[in-house]
Amino acid sequence: MRGWCTLRLMGEPGRARVVVRRAGAGFRWALVTGNGRVVAVSGAEYADQQRAVLACESQLKTDRAALTVTVKHGANSRGWMWHAVTRSGELVAASPVSYERHGTCVRAAQRFLTITISHEP
Repeated sequence: MRGWCTLRLMGEPGRARVVVRRAGAGFRWALVTGNGRVVAVSGAEYADQQRAVLACESQLKTDRAALTVTVKHGANSRGWMWHAVTRSGELVAASPVSYERHGTCVRAAQRFLTITISHEP
């Protein structure tokens, strides 16, 4: 199942899609831009595909000022990863991969933060 969100990426009109995949015992969303690049993955697993899509749409509406993005060296990886967390501590999204360089990871987190929902009529 694929859910679609209409997005503006880096200030330019564009489309990104939410792809839902089985992960462990549940489902996770991945935000994929028009060029096929995975920008972010969900911070949690969801019981079914529809809940994953709804959670993504809700989480992407979160005010950017309410998110704290941290960049740190991954405990179980060889690289840098970013995480976006709400003030209440809910993990909204994370980097889809680990990055070799700190600066590359920071830029990837910034790309995620530039994505805003603009609803289709």
